[in-house]
Amino acid sequence: MSKMSGGEALVNSLVREGVDVIFGLPGVQMYGVVSAIKENPAIKMIVPRHEQATTYMADGYARASRGIGVAMVVPGPGLYNAAAGLSTAYSVSSQVLMIAGQIPRATIGKNLGGLHEVNDQLETIKPVTKFQKRVMNIKDIPDSMAEVFSELRNGHPRPVEVEMPPETMVEKVNKTKKYVKLKLGSKTITTDLVLVAVGVVANTDTMGLEEVNIIKENT
Repeated sequence: MSKMSGGEALVNSLVREGVDVIFGLPGVQMYGVVSAIKENPAIKMIVPRHEQATTYMADGYARASRGIGVAMVVPGPGLYNAAAGLSTAYSVSSQVLMIAGQIPRATIGKNLGGLHEVNDQLETIKPVTKFQKRVMNIKDIPDSMAEVFSELRNGHPRPVEVEMPPETMVEKVNKTKKYVKLKLGSKTITTDLVLVAVGVVANTDTMGLEEVNIIKENT
């Protein structure tokens, strides 16, 4: 059975949600995602000269396309630099996804003075995002990204942030799960096929499903 890295799972989730461009800067904590972007022809990465530019570009992209702009930076000072563009996106109600790295899993919250370590990174970014998510394990990436995009698309449009440690991006698991995209009234969600299969077959109307799109590729 073939395997997939956490970076590949993240990139596949982005592509599945319609993302075809990321504005980001590579860094040691982000190599797993950068490698996956390089190998996926459905998405490209535009690299500016400074982290601050990633979020301003993502904001401009979101406004011009009336869609979702995606930025990606290393943790700590990289995210701090990007926060300027996030604050603008927050004030003008732009749909911007901030993908941030983290320090190694075992050192989070230990205050050991590691590279790019800051205390309470999720709390730090709260004032300029409406939702924050830390993903520690590769198996949680698809569901977490579905939750992130649900937050982006529903309610008042504002930036959201998702972060993960470098191990999560490079570890590998077997490709096993399939997902479906559901439209429930004004909400669009992506969820595990197993969770909805019985309901869709038995009584679609009572679930309020307006649209069911099977995501054929494994995630």
